Amino acid sequence: MFKDKITAFLIHFAISAALMLIAGFITFYLWYAAPYFELFDVKPIFLMMLGIDLILGPLLTFIVYRKGKKTLKMDLAIIAAIQLAAFGWGMWNIANARPAWLAIYKDTAYAISPAFLKNPDNNLKVAVPSVFEQNWGKPKLVMLPNNDNTPNIIYHIDKFLPFDSRIAVINQLPLSQIATADKALFTMVKTNYPTAMGYFPVITEASSDLPLILIDKSGQPIVTVVAKNKVGIH
Repeated sequence: MFKDKITAFLIHFAISAALMLIAGFITFYLWYAAPYFELFDVKPIFLMMLGIDLILGPLLTFIVYRKGKKTLKMDLAIIAAIQLAAFGWGMWNIANARPAWLAIYKDTAYAISPAFLKNPDNNLKVAVPSVFEQNWGKPKLVMLPNNDNTPNIIYHIDKFLPFDSRIAVINQLPLSQIATADKALFTMVKTNYPTAMGYFPVITEASSDLPLILIDKSGQPIVTVVAKNKVGIH
């Protein structure tokens, strides 16, 4: 009987591990590509999912499994339902809070999440994108017209334009502002990313730290670094 329990446990664990690997890839390498997974602090929700789906579920299977047991199918179905509910709840919250768009308006980028757009308490009065209109990949760089002064324009996804490197060259902030506020960060940028010519600060509601999208001389994004000190950088 113990051998049957171990086998059931390992099968359940393998299935759960495969599911969590897929979820981890989607969460940390797509929706919250570095450095956003740290800024948005999605680890607590993901760890909760990990605990329920990778540990609790297989452990419950080990406890209830007994070959020939009359209620075995029902027991396993209940365990699976608990796991799927936890997994669905976790992924739903992670998906809604993700920085789906990085909307550049003038010299600043803004991280826009589906949850913020849908929150009625924000009174944005903007068109909320359907599931099929949302960006389901890595945070997407888009732009807004510099001459449009519509209130809360950064949340009007109907005004989003494709990223334009020519406009990025015009709107970018000079690296000298980083040098003034954080010499250590400036030195790191110049050493590790010598082709960087300017940057866009990214405003998020999730963190007090400030992501900076580094731009090369042609206006193309190079990488996103994080500034711990906002003063003088934005």
